[in-house]
Amino acid sequence: MQLADKTWQDILMHPSAKKFETKLQSHTENEGSRWNWLWLALVVMAFLRGTAVFIAELLGNRIVGSRIALSVALADRLGLNLDLVQVVAFSSSPVLGAAIMFVGLLVFTPVIILLGYRTAYGLAKLTGGEGDFKQQSFLLNSIFSPILILAGLLGFLGRSGDILMVALIFYTAVPAFHALQAVHKITRAKIIISLFISYFLVLIGLWFVSSII
Repeated sequence: MQLADKTWQDILMHPSAKKFETKLQSHTENEGSRWNWLWLALVVMAFLRGTAVFIAELLGNRIVGSRIALSVALADRLGLNLDLVQVVAFSSSPVLGAAIMFVGLLVFTPVIILLGYRTAYGLAKLTGGEGDFKQQSFLLNSIFSPILILAGLLGFLGRSGDILMVALIFYTAVPAFHALQAVHKITRAKIIISLFISYFLVLIGLWFVSSII
């Protein structure tokens, strides 16, 4: 199965609860909740973002001063007898920047995703939702797998890509809304509240990650 077949492309571009309900009916135990596809998309996204950082730093289009200052301060705090020139050269290396981005995304992104999923699920169940977490994951993972890859590609656009990334994040609330509606069968108001809180926590998590990598 592809990360986004024609059916899913139609759902993402023209989402509706009815389309998600139809897709949910095709869900089988053998398909699971598509976690493997999500993790694969996450690795691809981290690789693309890491590559974008490497190119940007190689061309001098990305500021690395804060990373250099942190490395120098850390070496001084630990009392390491290192050549300052070598510390600066290592800290400003595009390879290091790419590695930090790649590893950082692989470590923090799953935590942020699970935080959003669990928050939405918990609030939906608290307000009378009928669906289970596997059904919710099946639909949401199918939404966010191609979105993650697109997020990786946007990394090559620099600040313009960051702006488009914010717009993309807000857009995902639309299919996510219909997906939750199809799974949990609760009112629009309850879904909006669940999504608002979930996305608020996710945005805080993304801000935290962006500030350290």
